[in-house]
Amino acid sequence: MVQIIGTNLSEQITGSLTADDLRGANGNDTIRGYAGDDSLRGGDGSNARKLVMP
Repeated sequence: MVQIIGTNLSEQITGSLTADDLRGANGNDTIRGYAGDDSLRGGDGSNARKLVMP
């Protein structure tokens, strides 16, 4: 499960097809890069929105 934690803790993205929908034409995940960095999180990781991979 991929869960995006923001001000609304119940906000989440689930399902295997959802992950496919988030992929760009070049195969990059639009939320998570090859290095596993969350594009919604700042370089210092202080952003409240973080990608959680249980």
